[in-house]
Amino acid sequence: DCYTCHQTLYTATKNPNHIATGFPTTCDSCHKPTDPSWLVAVFNHSTSTTYPLVGLHATQACAACHKNNVYKGTPRDCYTCHQALYTATKNPNHMGAGFPTTCDSCHKPTDPNWLVAVFSHTWFPLSSGNHNQPCSTCHTTPANYALFLCTQCHTQSQITPHHSGVKGFVWNSVNCYACHPNGRAG
Repeated sequence: DCYTCHQTLYTATKNPNHIATGFPTTCDSCHKPTDPSWLVAVFNHSTSTTYPLVGLHATQACAACHKNNVYKGTPRDCYTCHQALYTATKNPNHMGAGFPTTCDSCHKPTDPNWLVAVFSHTWFPLSSGNHNQPCSTCHTTPANYALFLCTQCHTQSQITPHHSGVKGFVWNSVNCYACHPNGRAG
């Protein structure tokens, strides 16, 4: 094995610091034995760690994430590195909407533009009726996605006649949702 003969070199290497990073002592897992300078190395994130590099992460230099040659303990969550982007995003306003900071729950890490997102709208099925609309159709207050309007599309003149005889009927969005949490009549 490499390490038995080259332990001193492994230990002395500081760019990156092999000991601090926890790099394997199987040197040929990163270095090619045919490289006469031994300086060309490739670390395979997909097989060597629990954080495979995909999308834009795969194109970055190691130092972009591993600041000051710190490898062990580098955060693996999106938010730690991308908090400023999350905070600055206004369409839709991620902070105002209370979106989770687990970015990959909506975004795909393989999306090079990070613009394709799928939000799981679990508390109200968008598949009911004609509800598959842009977020801003119902959520008209960008700073607070907990607020929503049903009455923008479902007008009072359209809805009230269908509720004659319904005890306690009030035409407003909160009451609409209280009686129709699945977005269906009845």
